[in-house]
Amino acid sequence: MKRSDFFQFTNGPKIPLPFSDKEYENRLKSLRRIMGKVLKVGLIGVGSIASRRHLPAWGKERRAAVVSISDVDTQRAKRVAAQFGIKRVYEDYREMIAKEELDICDICTRSGTHVSVAKICLDLGAHVISEKPMAMTYESGRELFEVIQSCPKRYTVV
Repeated sequence: MKRSDFFQFTNGPKIPLPFSDKEYENRLKSLRRIMGKVLKVGLIGVGSIASRRHLPAWGKERRAAVVSISDVDTQRAKRVAAQFGIKRVYEDYREMIAKEELDICDICTRSGTHVSVAKICLDLGAHVISEKPMAMTYESGRELFEVIQSCPKRYTVV
């Protein structure tokens, strides 16, 4: 195996990358194609972490814009949308992803929902940024990891 076939955490073990060099190059090409445009972001869950951390951070980013938000509490979502100048609010995040043709979904829902929401976002064709934790159990994390490996979209935890 080549050095590029491994990833190493600082002071940690080397672990094999989940994809080949060729697949890595293909992923880089797809990222380069979208780098010239402003990415459309949809934020899912508008609790305190979303309004205090995520939305202000997205407001500073020139290459991406939050175009819509989704929350089961639509009144709270409308207040947050007005505060940050976001035009569209949805109760159902699946509807938001389909109608807005989002590039990125930012998941800020309750911890126990991250896996199920992320899987749906990836299945609907959006890259995913998820608030921590990735999963509540090893089994659900492993299940999500398998979806991520089989999907051309990106997933990250913040």
